[in-house]
Amino acid sequence: MVSNFITSIHHLRIATEYMDDIVRQYPGSRSSVLFDNYSKKCKWILRDIATYPHFTDEIRDGIQSEINSDPLTYRAIMERISLLTPDQRNLMEFVIDDLLNGKQIKIEVDEKKY
Repeated sequence: MVSNFITSIHHLRIATEYMDDIVRQYPGSRSSVLFDNYSKKCKWILRDIATYPHFTDEIRDGIQSEINSDPLTYRAIMERISLLTPDQRNLMEFVIDDLLNGKQIKIEVDEKKY
């Protein structure tokens, strides 16, 4: 459930970014008016989620942190992971699991000369 919840926040943020981009690119157009309205609705949904009174303060803070994060980072990470070899992806899975389990990760870069 947590993953779906965070993913929904990311999708709303990404949609808002793209709609705001349309508004910036085509000021005064019908598209600008339409997408400005949609962007405001998405922002209202995000604000409503972040202020839901039945969530604990810790959950609301986490939600607000997700809302304030760069929404395009998630996509950029996924694009880069898709470029890795299967062995590299398996390694990344272990690294991510360790990070999620609170372990400290130390990365050393071995620059190979080709």
